[in-house]
Amino acid sequence: MPTSNQNTLDRWPPAKRGSRSGLGLRERRVLLFIGDVIAFGLAAALSFLGWAIFVVAVPSISAVAFAFGPIMFIVLLAWVGTLVATGSYDLRFGVMSLLQIIQHTFIATLVVLLGYVLLFFISAPLANSNHVLSLDLSWLAPFGLPRFVIVAMLWLATLSTITWRMAYARFFCRAHFQWRVLIVDPSPHDSLAAHLLHDRLGSDYALMGSITAEQALTLNVAAVPKLLDMVQQNSIDEIIIASDIEFDGLLRQVIEDCHQLGVRVTPLPIFYEQLTQMVPILSIGKQWYVALPFQNTPPLGFDLFKRLIDIVVACVGLLGLAVILPLLGLLIKLDNAGSIFFRQERLGLYGKRFGVWKLRTMKSMNDVASQQTQTLAQTSDPRITRVGRWMRRIRLDELPQLINVLRGEMSLVGPRPDPLAFAEEWKAHVPFYRLRLSVKPSMTGWAQVNYGYVVSIDDAIAKLQYDLYYIKHRSLSLDMLILAKTIGVVLGMKGR
Repeated sequence: MPTSNQNTLDRWPPAKRGSRSGLGLRERRVLLFIGDVIAFGLAAALSFLGWAIFVVAVPSISAVAFAFGPIMFIVLLAWVGTLVATGSYDLRFGVMSLLQIIQHTFIATLVVLLGYVLLFFISAPLANSNHVLSLDLSWLAPFGLPRFVIVAMLWLATLSTITWRMAYARFFCRAHFQWRVLIVDPSPHDSLAAHLLHDRLGSDYALMGSITAEQALTLNVAAVPKLLDMVQQNSIDEIIIASDIEFDGLLRQVIEDCHQLGVRVTPLPIFYEQLTQMVPILSIGKQWYVALPFQNTPPLGFDLFKRLIDIVVACVGLLGLAVILPLLGLLIKLDNAGSIFFRQERLGLYGKRFGVWKLRTMKSMNDVASQQTQTLAQTSDPRITRVGRWMRRIRLDELPQLINVLRGEMSLVGPRPDPLAFAEEWKAHVPFYRLRLSVKPSMTGWAQVNYGYVVSIDDAIAKLQYDLYYIKHRSLSLDMLILAKTIGVVLGMKGR
């Protein structure tokens, strides 16, 4: 039998919401990507148009566009790929500063330019080529490889992209486009959501108000229209609900009405995950199930395709390692006497132990306990050799792990395996740690490209939050993103 309050609520129609204009994180990423592509396209059009009109005689502008379409597409992919690798679409920390924008675009320009120069030197001339290393790339550029045009285009793309990003920061961070949120929390001003939004307010997020749990749970029929009017008048885009609030009675009715108005209603752990791309294992409260990956299964055939990629890359990588290993081995020996390789036990899939291989980067040690810290030492550690410090920066020391990948003990992308001694300790003290053992360990992962190495319990917790996010959302696109960001770490010599 419905109560009088329930009957009143059923008769009370939800208010109509104001026009929505806020931009969410996904919308902002898409907007930035489209703007970058348009900026690159304008730079390419101006460069080739000027070349076609003032430098060479071509049948028509459309003929030039058709002829250079393939090479322009390749250059565009390399350009955007470099921007992805450097984190240009990473909005976890809000809008990028002007210095970051300039840095990312200049890196993209230099990487693509160096790649194009290399392509030019290994490509065959249009006639009478006697080079040993020469590729016939005439299908890419029937009129020849326009070196100066490519250089001009890349620098124009740099200027146009910086201009676009500055315009985005100035225009799309106005109040009209900010994502407007309302917090329902026992202590809204000290809540985790408020802390997450603290540094982003005034840029891409706007905190429009807060309601304590007591206020929410003591709502009466007269207060419901007032709350919905607040949602309507402030054009709220999202309501964030704290982890320990029960959905019952009038609060549930209000939430349903807000959802009917098109307002996103998000539990705090999910909001944290969306904003930081981490799973908040210490702040999930009663919603402990959000840490589990059972609701997020990868697409059909993902594991098989991932394994095929692992095998192909491992074979190619081991061939490359075989070429440079004599030189690396000589440098390791000359720098510090001892073995070239280092083997250490790790925990793998379902907790199975296996031996991981690396190139030795530390001074030869007989103490097994000291060797356990081989991979956890900081770059300033005096035990690291000079050659080892250099190899760590570009992660050359991890190439022998391709043997583990080929044997199926590891994958290219996933959670990094922890040394056995640390893993046993963290299983006992870090909640949900065993969940990371549900997938194969890897050479690189979401935690490595976003956080780095682990030296303490706090580091292990932070790393696990990234690993659980990967396990919940693993897909081919996320794997490609991690590989791209790994290349960015290597190129930036940010390894430790």
